[in-house]
Amino acid sequence: AVVSTQSTWEAVVSTQSTWEAVVSTQSTWGRSLVSTLCTLGFSELIKHVCKRQRPFAGGGEASLPARMGPDMRKSGTKYSMPSGDTAQAAVLAALWWTRTPGYGLAWMALVLAVAFGRVYYRMHWFGDCLVGAGLGASVTLLLAEAW
Repeated sequence: AVVSTQSTWEAVVSTQSTWEAVVSTQSTWGRSLVSTLCTLGFSELIKHVCKRQRPFAGGGEASLPARMGPDMRKSGTKYSMPSGDTAQAAVLAALWWTRTPGYGLAWMALVLAVAFGRVYYRMHWFGDCLVGAGLGASVTLLLAEAW
């Protein structure tokens, strides 16, 4: 099959335009990507500065609750503060809160559910989840103001 140079160029321009639309800070996807990456960077920096051990770390694997599967203890970094999962849930909640203010309580429920799960499975202390939620929401809302 013969492909014309013009159709190939149109496909490249179309792909580039789609990528620019996705990563543009004017799009929801672009804002989500930027907020997620910034929050992830700050979260990992704080984890390595604080070096707070996870709740189950004191007694090793023997202290893991029976409700956890064998792979749960291998997720993420070994440090606890802040909760990255709760931070990312807060990024999503804050981003969508700015887009759909009428659903604010539903978005907050998402963050609370994620935080509850992290504490329930003894991957984080309650304070880790508070700091994570504050970090994710703060970064997203500060970036929203800048946009």
